[in-house]
Amino acid sequence: MAIALLAPALASAQRADTSAFYRALDLEGSGNYRAAAPLYRTALQGPDRVNAMLGLERVYAELHQTDSLLVPLDSLIAQNPTEPVFRSVQLRAYSMLARDDMVRRSFEDWVKAIPGSADPYREYARLLLQNGRAVEADSIIRLAGLALGTTSSLQMELAESRAALGQQAASAAEWRGALAANPDL
Repeated sequence: MAIALLAPALASAQRADTSAFYRALDLEGSGNYRAAAPLYRTALQGPDRVNAMLGLERVYAELHQTDSLLVPLDSLIAQNPTEPVFRSVQLRAYSMLARDDMVRRSFEDWVKAIPGSADPYREYARLLLQNGRAVEADSIIRLAGLALGTTSSLQMELAESRAALGQQAASAAEWRGALAANPDL
């Protein structure tokens, strides 16, 4: 009986959160980032929480308030420790804030949360490559090889790091392998 009474309230709350997400998306699209941010924060409690976090990341970057992502991220990661989008946003946020020690710590926490997953290694290596830190990216890929027993799921990152390090033949070989394993590329 109690469930039957709560169901309409839950459905109404989910519609409100979904509505907040779509209003925030419209406001962001029109460049009204200040008005979009609180709506995205509201939507973090609803079914669109992953997309709301990505929207919040974008609007806070536009507002130069990336540090405002950290508290909601901590809460969401505590609730969903294996959600790769939250972990990726956390890495990017700390990187944008030039907090390299926290980027590394977030990466290590992610590895502990999902042992055997290539996702943390892939995202951290990509971030390092984007920041022109190919040697460090290469070391993360090597670490992945040791931890996972293979770097086969990191071939694109390995190809990019080899190219950035001037190892063109090795990069080409990795790209061939990446393309063979991922025809959609």
